Amino acid sequence: VTQHAADAPGAASALYLLADLATDDGRDAAARSAWRELVTKYPSSTLAPTSAFKAALIAYITGDFTAAATEWDAAAAAFPRNAEAPAMRYWAGRAHARRGDNATARARWQSVVDGTTTSYYAVLAARRLGAAPWTPAAADDTPPTVPMVDSAMARIALLDSLGMSVESGHERSRLLERVEGNADAMLAAGAAFRNAGESSRAIALGLKVAEGGRRDARTYRLIYPLLHRESLITAAARARLDPALVAALVRQESSFNPRAVSPVGARGLMQLMPTVGRSIARSRNYPIWDDALLLEPTVSFDLGTAHLAGDLSRQRDLTRALAAYNAGAARVTRWVTKAGVADPEVFAERIPYVETRDYVRIVQRNVVMYKALYSF
Repeated sequence: VTQHAADAPGAASALYLLADLATDDGRDAAARSAWRELVTKYPSSTLAPTSAFKAALIAYITGDFTAAATEWDAAAAAFPRNAEAPAMRYWAGRAHARRGDNATARARWQSVVDGTTTSYYAVLAARRLGAAPWTPAAADDTPPTVPMVDSAMARIALLDSLGMSVESGHERSRLLERVEGNADAMLAAGAAFRNAGESSRAIALGLKVAEGGRRDARTYRLIYPLLHRESLITAAARARLDPALVAALVRQESSFNPRAVSPVGARGLMQLMPTVGRSIARSRNYPIWDDALLLEPTVSFDLGTAHLAGDLSRQRDLTRALAAYNAGAARVTRWVTKAGVADPEVFAERIPYVETRDYVRIVQRNVVMYKALYSF
């Protein structure tokens, strides 16, 4: 395709696929060549930013730090609004540091911290700078008093108690429409939904408030809720896990919705597959078992923390353990054969599954936020 139809719409996709196949086979030089060809021939392709990033990463892994720094800097300038731009600037900093240019490295890292304060790369960049990651300003967690929100929530509770789910759903929708654009009302509604266990709505409202410019701790405790707190802390302590890590993982897995069921059948707060939950329950001598128990918060925490602790004991570091929790240990066993992955940050970048790659980065970012927002 790439040789005989270089101008065809699918040519960029074909080059990207060839590069992916090559890197899966351990042929990183061929993968780098294909990704660079894509960037050169199809700079307007939606695949060009990711290709530029991955090609530069291979240069970094093979020790060509000058090429890596040059390519990441060029890509960050060419695609400044792309989702990969913070990664490009962060890794450009690492490449410049390996070249011995610490001043340029620090400038790149500072640009990441300044531009994406709450991102995974901002957390990494702050560490490289020897600085604390960004945290929201302290704020009283008491929500504003908004009578309209209080009366709407009372109606919702009454309708739910009467089994009138359709009508209560309409009330929820009307409430969300009425608070739109009013920061105090959105904060009040978010806190009310969080207190009612409806964390997804609380998160969505918190994000809107933050986008509007109110970025204090009260807002971020909506975005990063902590429900079923005592059960979470108890289970984390039993499994010898950091409760902030457990909270961070639950936030990504289920948004603290104990009734969550994924398209593939994972259930509960920690999103365990029934076969996994059944196996762990058996090993922990549960006297009875039904897959519906995974929807119970205490059970999900008990079995999920045991599962995560097992992944941590088998893997070399947190990044690999999170990848195993999300994608399975067998896949991690394959991925650790890639060049450069002794570095946990490189391992995260070389995960071939977009979902898992995002997962390990987001959970690690979440840990920092939960540590900043809550005392465990």
